[in-house]
Amino acid sequence: MKWNSTLCALLLVACVFAMTALAPAQQPGVVKSEFIFDPAPHPQCHASTLVETKSGVVAAWFGGTKEGNPDVGIWLSRHRDGKWSAPVEVANGAETEDPRVNCLNPVLFQVPKGPLLLFYKTGNWWAYVKRSTDEGATWAKTERLYNGLERS
Repeated sequence: MKWNSTLCALLLVACVFAMTALAPAQQPGVVKSEFIFDPAPHPQCHASTLVETKSGVVAAWFGGTKEGNPDVGIWLSRHRDGKWSAPVEVANGAETEDPRVNCLNPVLFQVPKGPLLLFYKTGNWWAYVKRSTDEGATWAKTERLYNGLERS
């Protein structure tokens, strides 16, 4: 199946806000259902993650021309004052590996009374973390995590 930007945005919203076919009264956990972006800044996206911060929700996903391609990076949008910010690429394989490789499987985690963390992997299967002390507006330098399993 080919993933176009509209389908990608629809799937991201579905993952983020649950099923949109049912009214919020039928889904008590659904607070709001909306697009984060349209049109998408990339042809494909996958693996969305959400976190709630003091000032709103932060969403991240990986996106690029095609899953596994070197141009696939980690993208992020922040929900503030009732609207989503334009998606920005916050991590890519060019920061950490040469030649550039794809990034995948983002996970956001808000440390209580601490930084916002973004964990992700690269196509060479290294794990990385980035830290933000301003709820995802800016990010510190990428840190490579220990990898106790060597791939052959």
